[in-house]
Amino acid sequence: MTKTPDLPKKAYRGVDGGLYRVLVPTSRIWIRRAEGYHADLGEWTFDTFAQANAHLGSAQKTAPKGGGYDKHDFEVEWVDGFTYKGRFDLENNGVMPSLDGHIRQFLTFIVENPRGGEIFDEDDRKNAAHLLETYDVGQGTVAAPEDWEVLRDYRSEPDTGDFRQIQMDVFASRASEA
Repeated sequence: MTKTPDLPKKAYRGVDGGLYRVLVPTSRIWIRRAEGYHADLGEWTFDTFAQANAHLGSAQKTAPKGGGYDKHDFEVEWVDGFTYKGRFDLENNGVMPSLDGHIRQFLTFIVENPRGGEIFDEDDRKNAAHLLETYDVGQGTVAAPEDWEVLRDYRSEPDTGDFRQIQMDVFASRASEA
């Protein structure tokens, strides 16, 4: 895992009054099915985890049942250019696949596992914690310091369904400056 860049300090106030970070949105999620029936192999690209998860849910129908899985390589890129690569094992077990959940679980393991020091060093832990705090991997709300700039106060401004656009406005403009 490479070091993540410094990011703008932008926040929003939730309906509960809490201050939360505007997380860096994804720009591209690439998935390659590396195992399975020949007709099921291929590569796909998505903008969001919701789209990628829906695809994996559909692909699950032809994955092995009874404990087996088909390997899927993936690469997630966020709008600031940071990328994360890995492998997702798709099982046909009736549980909706979640690529973002898979990534969160692994990053949380790096940060919280007491024996992780045998596998991961302190820089790995710091970078995993930073990724969970600043990049959108479906983790929901992440608290922000009170001195961050507030872009929207949802206590007084209605939710117009444009939150991803707010994320893109904050971070895509910064990426184009780099």
